[in-house]
Amino acid sequence: MKKIYLSLMTAMVTIILLAMGQSSNVPLAQAKPVASEPPFNVATSLPSPRAGMWWMGYFVTAHKGYLYTIGGVDGTITSQNTVYYAPIKADGSLGAWVTNSVQLPFTPVYVNILSSGEYLYVLTGGNGATSVYYANPQADGTITTFTATTFFPSGQAYGSAIYDNYIYRVEQTGAVRYAMINANGTVGSWLQTTATTTLISSPPLQHSVVAYNNYLYVALGCLDSSGGVCHQDSNLVIYAPINADGSLGSWSQATSVLPVNIYAAAATVVNNELCIIGGDTLATGRRNEVYCSIMNADGTLGTWQTRAHLPMALAGHAVATFGQYTYVVGGVNSANVTVNTTYYTALGDSTIPTSTPSPPKTPTSTPTSTPCSNTTAWKQVLTSIDNTPPERSEHMMTYYQAQQHFVTFGGFNGSRLSDTWEYEPTSQKWAENTVTSHPSARSFGAMTEDKKRGVLVLFGGLDDFNDTWEYDGFNWTQKNPTHNPPASSGHAMVYDDQRQVIVLVTGYHLGGGCQGVTTWEYNGGDWTQITTANVPTAQDQFMLAYDRQRSKVVLFGGHDCNTALAETWEYDGTNWIRKTNVHTPPKRISGMMTYVDTLGKVVLFGGKEIDASIYYNDMWQYDGQDWQTVNVCTAPSPRALSALGYDSMLGKIVMFGGYNGANLNQTWEYAPIALTPTPTLTNTPTNTPIAPTNTPVPGQNKISGQILNGLN
Repeated sequence: MKKIYLSLMTAMVTIILLAMGQSSNVPLAQAKPVASEPPFNVATSLPSPRAGMWWMGYFVTAHKGYLYTIGGVDGTITSQNTVYYAPIKADGSLGAWVTNSVQLPFTPVYVNILSSGEYLYVLTGGNGATSVYYANPQADGTITTFTATTFFPSGQAYGSAIYDNYIYRVEQTGAVRYAMINANGTVGSWLQTTATTTLISSPPLQHSVVAYNNYLYVALGCLDSSGGVCHQDSNLVIYAPINADGSLGSWSQATSVLPVNIYAAAATVVNNELCIIGGDTLATGRRNEVYCSIMNADGTLGTWQTRAHLPMALAGHAVATFGQYTYVVGGVNSANVTVNTTYYTALGDSTIPTSTPSPPKTPTSTPTSTPCSNTTAWKQVLTSIDNTPPERSEHMMTYYQAQQHFVTFGGFNGSRLSDTWEYEPTSQKWAENTVTSHPSARSFGAMTEDKKRGVLVLFGGLDDFNDTWEYDGFNWTQKNPTHNPPASSGHAMVYDDQRQVIVLVTGYHLGGGCQGVTTWEYNGGDWTQITTANVPTAQDQFMLAYDRQRSKVVLFGGHDCNTALAETWEYDGTNWIRKTNVHTPPKRISGMMTYVDTLGKVVLFGGKEIDASIYYNDMWQYDGQDWQTVNVCTAPSPRALSALGYDSMLGKIVMFGGYNGANLNQTWEYAPIALTPTPTLTNTPTNTPIAPTNTPVPGQNKISGQILNGLN
């Protein structure tokens, strides 16, 4: 943990500081500013004091001509979710700070804010927080919504940076994770890459992170914080090359070290210099120097120089650079008072030695997904409102091979539905079939085609049904088998082509809750329960598909009535076997999954965490050995509780409806292409949050210096 800087406004806080061995009267060691230094000017102050603390992160970023602050703690050490923004004027000064009407969906204790050039990203942490949000501010600076995307595998404290459409996260454990930014703003799965502890045995704490010119840099900060106090500050900077696929090469230690051991500082990139601003030291207390060093083409650093001085010594402050101007916002001063000051200086105006730019990156390993092209894009089908089913989620849909169209039944849009619609994939038109008889209104049921008999079979759903219906393209007929599976919702079923039976895996029972999954088979006349030695862990809202190439039923995700899962199971007609994979989609429920003949693989899209605010729009494919992310140019917005199927005649996936805070009635189509195998990565987490595929946007995100270390 780290030293905590609190206001001395109350005696209680003073006692806490003294108990931690923190002195508020440590003399400030600093050089006198010289005439050649660019001055720091006073800009418009924040409406409220802000700082970042251990587990109470704070950050600032510059984005499209505005300076944004999100979260942090105020002068009473209370976490906030407030969003402020101020316009950046041509002379570097700021206009008035505006309080955005839309705040973060929850109040995190630790926040990093980053700009990709197109989107703002909010990375949370502390107390197990793992959420990641993105926003696309309006031209006037306002943010109308924060959308959840792929979350982290853990809630560790971290520093972060963006480079070339990848987000990097350096954790307090030394682990480094990265995720690709999709063209639509969503974030792909978080993959683990070379840890800092492969070079420095002690993990970094209260560290600073920047990315520039094909390298990721970490100023290590504190290397020992046992007992809640920093015992070993550091003057070391390490760096690692960024490979073409976003992964990192080996870490190296810069031979040029900072003039002082320092932690809880802020870092930014100005032109081709790495600048460390303010911070704290064990020897001399809080600092106000700005130390800068040339970043050479090979990643090495030049000699550190004192470039400027802040008007006051600060720690826990935040820094962002926009054009030639660098902004320092908030923080805790030498009197342990949280401030609302904003300073700016034209560090980018000064004469700076230049270094030779790095040549374009060349791949050092096989990419984890294929490049984006027009053949790897989802396409929304624009149909007339009059000819589209109403918005819905929790509905049933399958491809009716015998009649070469899709059928959807029921669902929920405020009340449960009982309508039947058909989608012709050739003409891309919907039409309602006003049948004379049909199942009662329901959602969370299951439906698939009995290909041997050329009919669709529907079973169960809310509210607590265990009835069986068949649809022949003209009408629905209720069947009366001798045996029936238990009433279920959130269950799933598929057709086993080899054995020519429907396989049903039961789900949640409204009257009995999680009742333990059971496996049943339907031969068109009766249901038979199959007793297996093993049973999947999931109890509800799992995904199911039949792998025709391997003759296996594949089950992924779902929940156990407590937490979402990321388990993969296979059923061969006799037993369930849990699979161990190198790569795995993040845990989720209510995603959509189908088998794709042209790939010979199972494809998974979207879903949600059990936390209602976290939705996915990532794609994965499974070949029986491992999961692999699918990189697409354009993807539907994150959603769950949708339905999709695979048109084996035209070779494309069709998806309809779903929910992401509101019920949807969009129709999307996707024609898959084969991907190259995913390379084996060392220590890749088994529950890597997923998200849709993405294609780097050339020329974006080449520099990120808006990182704050342990205190931010």
